[in-house]
Amino acid sequence: MKNTNCLLLLFMICEILLTIQANAQWTQINLPENVFTNCLATKDTFVFAGTYYSGIFSSTDNGTTWNEKNTGLTNKDVHIMLVNETYIYAGTSGGVFLSTDNGDSWTAINNGLTESYIWSLAASDTNLYAGTNVGVFRADKMGSNWKNINSELTTTIIRSIVIRDSFIFAGAYDRGVFLSTNSGDKWIEAREGMFNGYVRSLALIDTVLFAGTWGGVFISTDNALNWTEASEGLTFFDIRALAVWDTILFAGSWEGGAFYSTNKATGWIETSTGLTNKYVAALAVNNEYIFASTLDDLLWRRPLSETITTLEQVHESATPMFFSLEQNYPNPFNPATTIEFQIPNAEFVTLKIYTILGEEVATLVNKNLPAGSHMLYFDGHQLASGIYLCKLQAGRLQKVKKMVLFK
Repeated sequence: MKNTNCLLLLFMICEILLTIQANAQWTQINLPENVFTNCLATKDTFVFAGTYYSGIFSSTDNGTTWNEKNTGLTNKDVHIMLVNETYIYAGTSGGVFLSTDNGDSWTAINNGLTESYIWSLAASDTNLYAGTNVGVFRADKMGSNWKNINSELTTTIIRSIVIRDSFIFAGAYDRGVFLSTNSGDKWIEAREGMFNGYVRSLALIDTVLFAGTWGGVFISTDNALNWTEASEGLTFFDIRALAVWDTILFAGSWEGGAFYSTNKATGWIETSTGLTNKYVAALAVNNEYIFASTLDDLLWRRPLSETITTLEQVHESATPMFFSLEQNYPNPFNPATTIEFQIPNAEFVTLKIYTILGEEVATLVNKNLPAGSHMLYFDGHQLASGIYLCKLQAGRLQKVKKMVLFK
């Protein structure tokens, strides 16, 4: 009987590990055959896919089912999609289109737009900006009366634009990043320290600016005036797409798959399990999934909870009386596990993972947290099998638990 129970327990553990391993990967979500997705955008559970000469498809259920949404879209070569409040914009090789009904219908908004090939779009509180083959154009948010705003812009192709407060950043195809502080009326070149000027994508986390280039990722903390390389952990350096969720930065590389960073690009972790093609063309993220398109005309999604280490507060109504660190579950794990802890007072909290020899391999939490119960998901696919130590510290208090990664 004892041997039978041991075998049953072993079978259950193996079944749990196999289930985790099967779920913790990208899964394919289908558009019609031979449809290549150039760009992706999300709005709540809506997902929008702009395609190469097949127009726009949308999903209301996180990519499970798709519907063609081309009413009024007279050009179906879609390069960029932008969601801004109730407006959805599509940039095509035939100009800019606007939808105010979640993509059900589209209207061309090209009055004054003398260049029709649109690479990038961004919106401020009052204006809409378009990056084109001949620089930057500006209009109001309804796309009325476009104006070329290329004063001192010493480049042509603008592949990406992002906006923070009064700062507008434009990523050029050949000359790095340009900065404007007056709504685009004048530009200055801002690429000091950026040795690769082929910028394909830009992203912002708070006041930190990121640039994805042919030569990896670069980071600026002073509004693009100075840049430093931030590619540690990347295995391929042609970065085609960047996407942000909370303080997590995702990068899609051409040939290298998908990566993420939880510490503002000072270290990258690959998250490509399940992708049959690692040529990533576009990324988008909402509160549940990260989405990607790849060169083989396929679309993919992966739950955030199985992709990154995410932290959330639970049981907000009940403040715990004691400081505690629960045993992670499942344990053993492969490669994802859940960690839960309680702090009775607001504290600066660190939660780190160490090898059994004391080498730090991951920082999961490093910030002030409110009193309460907190839970996070940890993806350890980048680690080798073995025993690890999970150390929680809040003020002078600390707890340690052993974790077993079994691959």
